[in-house]
Amino acid sequence: MVPRQRSNNLVPLPPYVMLRSGRYYLEPKGSLIERFGGRKSVPLGGDFTEMYMNYTSLMNDHRLGRREPIYTMNQLIDSYLLKVTPKKAESSHRREIGRAVFLKRVFGEMHPAAVTTLDVYAFIDWRTDTAPVGVNRELALLSSIFQKGIRWGALTSSPMIDIERNPESPRDRYITHEEYTNFRQYAFERNPVIAWYMDFKYLCGLRTFDIRALKQSQFTDEGIALKISKNQTNRLIAWTPAFRQVTMNLIEACGRERRDEHGTITRLKQSSEHVLFTRDGTPYTADGWRANFYRLMRGALEEGVLLQPFCDHDIRAKAGSDHANVEEARRFLAHLNIKITEKHYRRKAEVIQPLM
Repeated sequence: MVPRQRSNNLVPLPPYVMLRSGRYYLEPKGSLIERFGGRKSVPLGGDFTEMYMNYTSLMNDHRLGRREPIYTMNQLIDSYLLKVTPKKAESSHRREIGRAVFLKRVFGEMHPAAVTTLDVYAFIDWRTDTAPVGVNRELALLSSIFQKGIRWGALTSSPMIDIERNPESPRDRYITHEEYTNFRQYAFERNPVIAWYMDFKYLCGLRTFDIRALKQSQFTDEGIALKISKNQTNRLIAWTPAFRQVTMNLIEACGRERRDEHGTITRLKQSSEHVLFTRDGTPYTADGWRANFYRLMRGALEEGVLLQPFCDHDIRAKAGSDHANVEEARRFLAHLNIKITEKHYRRKAEVIQPLM
C-alpha cells in the first residue's frame, strides 16, 4: 500500500454528512428524519473538527450510536469517534478528530481485518516525513481503534502488536523564576486574568481543562473539591492564605472590565459560577483560552520580555519540577504512575556539589 495525501475535502465523511459550499450539514435519510424532528438538513459548521464535534454530539443525543456492521476502516474510525472520544476531555476529543483525518486518508476504504503490519509501517514512513513525533500519537489512536474493533467484531486481532514507533525525547523546557516573573508582570499589565491564572495553576498544579471546568460551587471550607478528568481521582486542594487569595483575585479579574488588543473596553455581561470565565460569564473554550495565552506570549517575545517562548502546560511542569522530590511532585500533580512524573514533569537541572 502506498499512501496518497489528499485535501481535507476528500477525507471520507461520517454517515449522513454532506459538504456544500464549504460548510458541513447533517442530512438524515428515511426514518431518521423523524428522529430529528422532521429536519432534513442540520448545519454542522465550516471546520472539519467543528463538524465532527457537532456530529458526535447530535448523534449521541439522538441515540444513533448503535452497533452496525463494520465493513471498512472509515466505518470503524467513525464508530470510534462517535462512541469513544466524546467521553474524553474536550481537548483530547479535538486532537483525536485531527489525527483520525490521516488514518482515514490512508486506511479508509480497507477492511479492518485486511490491514497488515506492513501497511502500518508504510503509514509510519509516509507520516514521518512531516510529523515524526505526531505519527506516534496517530499510532496510539489507531491501536485503540483496532482494540475497539475487536470488541465490535470487525476483526479478530490487531496488526499493531510490537509495532516499532519513532524515537522521541520528552519536552524539557523549564521556566526559570526570572522568566516566570517577567512574563507574569507583562501579563498583569495587559490581561490580569492570565497573570492570576498562572499563579493559580502554579499553586494547585491542575491541568488547563480542569481549571476551565472548575465552578465556585466546588468550594468548601477546607478547599476546592474536584475529580481529576484524566484519571477520575477525587481531590481536595486545601486552602492556604496565598492560594485562597490568588483564587479570589482570578475570579475578580475575570469579572472586571478589560481592554483588548485594539484598545476596546469590554465589561462582564453577567456573573458566573465558574472560576475562569469570559466576559459573557461562560467558561473559556480550549481554543479561546489558547488564543488568549499565545497572543500575549507573542507580544512578550516581540518586545523582548522573553527570549524563548514557553507553553501553558510548561507552568504545570514548573510546578512539578519545583517540588522537593519526585514522590511529592507525583502526588501534587495527581499522577498514578511516578514514571510519568519523572519523564515529563521533572525538568529542573539537578544540582551536584563538587567534592571540594
